[in-house]
Amino acid sequence: MASKVTQINFNPYWHVPKSLVERDLTKYMNEDPEYLAKQNIHIYDGKGNEISPTSIDWNNLGNAINYMYRQEPGAANSMGHCKINFFNPYDCYLHDTPAKALFDENARFHSSGCVRVEGVNSLVNWLLRDNGDWDQAKVDAQFESNQRLDVECKARVPLHTTYITAWANRQGTVSFRDDVYKFDEQGKVSFESA
Repeated sequence: MASKVTQINFNPYWHVPKSLVERDLTKYMNEDPEYLAKQNIHIYDGKGNEISPTSIDWNNLGNAINYMYRQEPGAANSMGHCKINFFNPYDCYLHDTPAKALFDENARFHSSGCVRVEGVNSLVNWLLRDNGDWDQAKVDAQFESNQRLDVECKARVPLHTTYITAWANRQGTVSFRDDVYKFDEQGKVSFESA
């Protein structure tokens, strides 16, 4: 995927994807009816009206997925203190995380397709280098404010991503990694003996 960084969302809202509502949220609410309140997640109907968690039958998945779940900005927000947007058809973005310990792991496939960035505040400072007075102190202060702010990037930095499960270095040593997204299976060719 090739794109360009377009915008920084400081202290963004996080909209819980339907796949996570199906897979995790209903289970968490059945285990702890206060889970949404503890995570600062609010529920909205299709008209933008806030819905009480007690009005939802958490045992009925069909009922639970009919709503929009939005986590408010703050220290517990799943995107941390910023989201970095770039044009793409996959609704993918770069973001901060409150779970900094994940960067210490060798295999870091905990996300639902978006990319956590270690040291994201330094990256944001660099991305906003052409936006006037956005120095590191201002970026850090905006992070800590927990206040929503969207900033268009004057420097449209190219971004290239790829998904590789096998490669060879210059010495010819081949390395393999797990195909966590199962993309290799989609292109798998089977050979049958005649």
